[in-house]
Amino acid sequence: MDKDTIILYAKKLRLPILVLIMGIIACGFLINLLVPKVKDFVDVNKNVSEKNKSIADNTKKLEELKVKMKQKVEKQADPIKEFYKPIESGLDAEAVMAEAFGDILKLIRANSIKTRAVKYDYNPSDDNFVKNASAKYNVCNLNLEMIADYKHFQAFLRDLYKHEHFLEISNIEIVPYEKDKKILLIKSQLKLYSQKSAEEEAASQASTPNTPEASGEMAPAIQPAEKK
Repeated sequence: MDKDTIILYAKKLRLPILVLIMGIIACGFLINLLVPKVKDFVDVNKNVSEKNKSIADNTKKLEELKVKMKQKVEKQADPIKEFYKPIESGLDAEAVMAEAFGDILKLIRANSIKTRAVKYDYNPSDDNFVKNASAKYNVCNLNLEMIADYKHFQAFLRDLYKHEHFLEISNIEIVPYEKDKKILLIKSQLKLYSQKSAEEEAASQASTPNTPEASGEMAPAIQPAEKK
């Protein structure tokens, strides 16, 4: 093939070659643009997958937590407790409640709590058990004035909650001691209940339903010590 023929073919192929080159350049430019987009798309999909997995894991953990919380609440639900019953039969209401009150005093001493004063009255007329079931139960309204720090009083409340016999915490008033805020001056009202024996119940039903109230007071035992 002579030189003129080669030049002739070159002129004829020049345009296709330019188009091919421009196409290659355009493809390269598009690839250069698409690669980051594709990478971003892959990263987004990856993030979405990870988030979906995280959501699924968290949902599972939430359901497990709900189950655990439900079980915990069920465990912490107030247990059915028995009413206090005297060890000896034939004791009057005051003697029976003295035994029940003795259990509370043991808890107070066990938690290093000091008592300032104790007031009590038997079968208070405003109590629902006295109003509706006085023939079956004795009731003692117990007012305590105590001195304790936060830790020991918290432990005392926990012990009251776990106490084996039925009782009611009617009211609690707490005031920090003015000269030492870590010390608490506490007024607490508890109601103690005891179940009457069959003989007492029969006697109560046969007698007048109104039970005479008894009351008493113990002198203050310990006063807050003043710091010098």
